[in-house]
Order: sequence, then C-alpha cells, then structure tokens
Amino acid sequence: MELSDRLINVGRSTPTSQLAAILSKGQWLPAGLVLISMATWGQQTNPATRLALSTIVLYLAFKVAATLKQRHLWSEVPVEGWVWYWTVWPGMRLTGFTKQATRAEPSWLRRGIGGVVLGSAILVTTAYTSPNDQIAGWLTVVGLITLVHFGYADVLSWLLRRRGFQTTRLFMKPEQSKTLNEFWSKRWNLAFVEMDLLLFMRPLRKISKRWAPLLMLVVSGLLHELALSYPAGGGWGLPMIYFVIHGIGMHLERMSWFRRLDDRIKPWWTRILVLAPVGLVFHQPFRDAVPLQLLHLLQEML
Repeated sequence: MELSDRLINVGRSTPTSQLAAILSKGQWLPAGLVLISMATWGQQTNPATRLALSTIVLYLAFKVAATLKQRHLWSEVPVEGWVWYWTVWPGMRLTGFTKQATRAEPSWLRRGIGGVVLGSAILVTTAYTSPNDQIAGWLTVVGLITLVHFGYADVLSWLLRRRGFQTTRLFMKPEQSKTLNEFWSKRWNLAFVEMDLLLFMRPLRKISKRWAPLLMLVVSGLLHELALSYPAGGGWGLPMIYFVIHGIGMHLERMSWFRRLDDRIKPWWTRILVLAPVGLVFHQPFRDAVPLQLLHLLQEML
C-alpha cells in the first residue's frame, strides 16, 4: 500500500494515537531541519536572527519530539491548554495541562512582579548610565536573567494556575540549592530539565547508567554552544567546559567524602561552582554580540 493511502486510511479509521505513532517516526525531523538551516543559511544572518534560530525555533522543534513522546496524553489536554503550551509556556511536559489546579499561589505573582521590576530597572539604569562595555554587558545579562527567569517565568506560572492548569514554577529558589545535582535537576530552569528527561536521558542511560548525569551535562553544554556561541560567532568550547566542570562536580557529589561534608559547606560548594566560572557560559563574544546590541537598541528607544 502506498504511504499516501496508509495516511488516508489512518485519518479515516484509526485513533489519534496510531496516527501519532506514524508521525513519531519523524519526530526528530524538525530539529534536524533547524540544525541544517543554522549550519547553512543561518551562518549568513545577523546575531539576532541566529539567536532566534538557536533558541526559539530549535526549542520548538524539540517540543515536537517531546509532544510525540507524550501522545498518550493528547486527548486529555483541552484546546486552551494546547494554545498555552505552543505559544508562551516553555515547559515540555503535558501533564500540567491535563490536571486542574487547586489554587494560584500569590507568592509566585509577587516574586514574578518583583523580578520584572528589578530586571527592568537594571536594564534601564544601565542604558542611562552607559558604563564601559565590560560592565554594561554583564549588567545587561543580569538584567535579562532577572526579568525573564525570575520575573516572567513566575508571572506566567501564576497566570496558568489562575486559568486552572497544574503547571509548576520553572525556577524553584535556585539560591537555596545545597548541591549541583539539586540545582540542575530540581531548581534551575525546569523546562530544560523536562526536555532532557523526555528526550535525552533514556538513550544516555543505555550508554552508561553510572555516567548518564555527566553525559547529560555534556548534552547541555552542546545545546548552550548552539544557543550562545553560535549567535555570537565565537567563544566556542567555553560553555562546554562549564558544563563538563559541573558534570564532574555532580559525579563527585555521589562520593562518600562529599556526603560527609558539613551541611553548611555544601551550599557554598554549589554557589562557587555555579557563579565563579559563569563567564565561560556568557562569554565575551556573546555579551558583545547580543546583550550589548540589545542595550544599544534600548538606549536608542529611550
């Protein structure tokens, strides 16, 4: 039977899950097409376009693969849930859109508004004061992270709870992390964690169950190379070094000597390893190509 006939028959007489099973065979096709576009046409574009390709468009392509892996939940997600999921919600799991929320936590909204106000204040102040490029680049990075990660994300989570969906916060007080493992798996950017668990962790565990967390950090390093070094056209390898350091650190945390450490020391181990080498991730080529250009645009608007 021809493929077109099979698809017609599926559409007429089989459940949605069987159609999804056929589609899932090509679940990585959108991501592959985006990567090909990044490697060919994207090379000739400006940093802003490359950033959009490597973050928004590639992330949506990964969402296709994640959605197909969760096809057993499709019938439980209402139309409004699908709209939120495919537009403004960065998370990968559909379960939050299949359950009814009990209440919207007011503290999420307060924290989110605080993040939006503080992040905006940092950006506007930096634009008006015009410090040197080194300081301005870092202040812009801090302002954007505060605005988006600690502002927008919490406001959005609160809003979806108000709409009746059982979504969670995406940044769960990361400053309280006692270990790198807690930071990366339970507190920081849970949308990214969901993607890792849905798409990458199972095949990595088949390679090595013991070293799967380190391999997952290597994958994260590669994705951050695409998200940061690719738009900047430089700094290649630095984000990977950062995540490999953290992968090794997470491996060390499973050893007996670390478990015997005083609980007052462990949070400082985490803070130092997260913050001290952060310049490897937000390296100067990236700060010059993206945050500084956004700051200059803001200065023109003001």
